[in-house]
Amino acid sequence: MQAKAVKKTMAERLALARIAAGYTQYEVGLHLGVRAHTVSRWERGETSPTIDLLRRLAELYGVSVGRLVE
Repeated sequence: MQAKAVKKTMAERLALARIAAGYTQYEVGLHLGVRAHTVSRWERGETSPTIDLLRRLAELYGVSVGRLVE
């Protein structure tokens, strides 16, 4: 039997990075100038942040952009 590798989606990685950094969706929204609802939509995979916002998220969370999107 072959085990399947489960790859996290970008949405899951965004949520995990935010939680690990200790931010609420509301706080992330304040830092980025977007609504908490927008952050929630990213983390549910309904929409994705722009590359500029991805860079800012990575900086805020203390991780690389690659870590969020790989």
